[in-house]
Amino acid sequence: MLLNNTGPRSYNFRNFQSKINSAMHIFGKKYEEVIGIRIRHRLYSLYYGDAQPKPDDVIYVDPSNINFVNNPPFRNNSFICRSGSYVRGMKWDQRPVSFEKWYQLDYENPSTMLFENCKLYESMKDHFINDIDWEKTDWYKWVLEHPHGQYKTPSAAQNQFVKLDEMYEEICETGYKSQREINSTKMQYRHKFPEYDEVRINIGRDGTLFFDEGRHRLSIAKLLEINEIPVRVLVRHKDWQRKRHERTKEFQDHPDFEILPE
Repeated sequence: MLLNNTGPRSYNFRNFQSKINSAMHIFGKKYEEVIGIRIRHRLYSLYYGDAQPKPDDVIYVDPSNINFVNNPPFRNNSFICRSGSYVRGMKWDQRPVSFEKWYQLDYENPSTMLFENCKLYESMKDHFINDIDWEKTDWYKWVLEHPHGQYKTPSAAQNQFVKLDEMYEEICETGYKSQREINSTKMQYRHKFPEYDEVRINIGRDGTLFFDEGRHRLSIAKLLEINEIPVRVLVRHKDWQRKRHERTKEFQDHPDFEILPE
C-alpha cells in the first residue's frame, strides 16, 4: 500500500491533511465573516420575515434550563461565525447523551454532553459553594497539566481565577447584568455589538436549549440560582425556526417566541 498507519509516508500525509484542514477552516471563517454572514441574513429576512434570526437579538432564559452541550460545538464549524445567527437542519440536537465527566469536549466523538458534568462547573461549585481553595480543585490541577485558552500559562491561569472571584462577587452584589449594561459607559465595544459577548446557546427542534459558549458566566448564574439571564442564539434548528416563523401555539410561552413581533 502507498499509505500505512505508521511510517514517514503516513506522517507526511497526516501533516499535509492537517494543513489543508487548517487552511479550509481559516478560509471558511474569513468568508463567513466578510461575505457569507451578509448574504445569509439577507436571505433569512426574505424567507422568514419578521421572524428572521438576528445576530444581536437577546432572549432571557432560566439558566437551570440550559442543561445540554453540543459536542462538537458550532463555534468549531468553519462556516459559522460567532457574530452571526444561523438555521441548521440535520440531527445535531438528537445525538446520544453522554453521562461522562468532562474537562473539554471530544470533537472526534459527537454527542450531547451534560453541563453539570463539566469539571469546570464542578470545581466552581467546590470553590464558591463549598469554600474549597482553587488550588485544591480538579479544574485547577487539570489546567496546569493541560494549558489552553484563558489558562495557557500558570500565571494566566492564576489571573483567570482572580477574575472569576471578582466576577462572582460583582454578580452577588449588583446582580447579573447584560453586556450592554456592563459596557454602557464605554465609547467602543470589543466587538461590533455588545450582545456578542452574552452567553451563547443553540435551540433544538423541540425548543430544547443547548449551551455553546460562556461557561464561566453560565456556571455562576447556575450556582447563584439566578432566575433568568440574557443569552444570544447562535444556531436554531431548521424545524424550530419553522415553528417560530409560523408562531406555533404550542410554544407561545417559549422565551424564543417572546421577542417576536405580535
